[in-house]
Amino acid sequence: MSGQKKMRAAFVAGAMMICVPVTAQAQAGCWNQTQVAAAKVRDLQSRLMVATLRCSAMGVDVASAYNRFLAANRETIRGANAVLMSQFQTLGGRQAR
Repeated sequence: MSGQKKMRAAFVAGAMMICVPVTAQAQAGCWNQTQVAAAKVRDLQSRLMVATLRCSAMGVDVASAYNRFLAANRETIRGANAVLMSQFQTLGGRQAR
């Protein structure tokens, strides 16, 4: 397996492993299931972005795979953003904007 294929395989495996964690604050009971799911979506997207940047720094280009992920899941990510923005505005008032 080539170095780039190994990195892509590691990228996918890492993406699957990071879907599980949830922030302690979300588990504390102040968030409902929809809000926790939205946080997981944004967490995954953020981690994939960081992994893409790290891979790029190591000379492995996975940006096209990341961009396909964004394109395929654009509406889900936007929906998660809206849910989280609403939650933070509710908790923090106008300052959350």
